Amino acid sequence: MNVFAEWLKRCAAFFAAHWEKLKKLGITVIGWTSNSAVEAAFNYVIYPFIIVKFGVLLGVSIAVIASFTICCLTFRFYDWSQKDWFGIEKIKEIREGKGDTKVGWFASRFLKGSKWLAFVYITFKFDAFMATIFMREGAYQFNELSRRDKKIFLFSFFLSAITWWPLVCGVLYGGEWAWETWFKDLANIF
Repeated sequence: MNVFAEWLKRCAAFFAAHWEKLKKLGITVIGWTSNSAVEAAFNYVIYPFIIVKFGVLLGVSIAVIASFTICCLTFRFYDWSQKDWFGIEKIKEIREGKGDTKVGWFASRFLKGSKWLAFVYITFKFDAFMATIFMREGAYQFNELSRRDKKIFLFSFFLSAITWWPLVCGVLYGGEWAWETWFKDLANIF
């Protein structure tokens, strides 16, 4: 029993000493999990459903408008909550820092030098919201989008949209063609 009480004291001391870091980690985990769930639901369920239901032209138009709206609402929430939900503000802090150590200096230089490359990667890997947050000037400044931020967002959104909808349509209609051509007769056998 004494060993268990000592272990509980050590755990309590650890949590007390590292509470702020653990809280930030928890916020980041919640942010990434929530964002991943919304992105997966929209990109792989809702977006294709809208295209199948309304056809390519109207479906893509509706899906792009819905995606734009979701990004704008996410900006509002992000600025309103003033929390670093994704750890991006910490990365920006490192990028803008002078670097007190050699590792800090190297990380800062690397992030500054690859800023636009990272922008393109984030645009295609995640979405326009994430790319714009990454490119925003200043760390932990949860303010409205500046004119520069709006241009970055629109460019990133455009890049995302012109690459995503042809991919989704290609998979949907390619799958339909494959079903009709090769697999429909197999299904009738069983």
